[in-house]
Amino acid sequence: MTRFGEKIIRYAMLQVGYKSYRVRQTRYSRSANPPLSTWKLTKAQILSILRCTEPSDWWIKSHWHYDGMVDGTVYDQEDFHQPKSLDWLMEDIQRYDFLTYYNPETGCFEIFNIALASYDLKPNPSSGLTVTLRT
Repeated sequence: MTRFGEKIIRYAMLQVGYKSYRVRQTRYSRSANPPLSTWKLTKAQILSILRCTEPSDWWIKSHWHYDGMVDGTVYDQEDFHQPKSLDWLMEDIQRYDFLTYYNPETGCFEIFNIALASYDLKPNPSSGLTVTLRT
């Protein structure tokens, strides 16, 4: 028990294609905020998901990224598009501390690092890849 109350951890199973992953959600009992709709994935889980699927299974959207040429954050004005490769994203996730959450309301994986970049990744509807969350 902390000053924020009791720590409540919920677990669910996230199925991406044919593989299942155990994801979690954490909050405190004294929190005035409503429960979050996002579920946290580990670095190993998101890398496994990206390795077991094809780039054509995904749409990606960049919200912002750090650019050293302008010495600051550049906000991207792009919509979801199909990437040619996800190798660069896997390398960034391995090298830096990116956090990954799955939001079942939007069907998107939110991949971000507070200092480097923020991406949304969602399944391409025409690819047949299914993502389901069982609580």
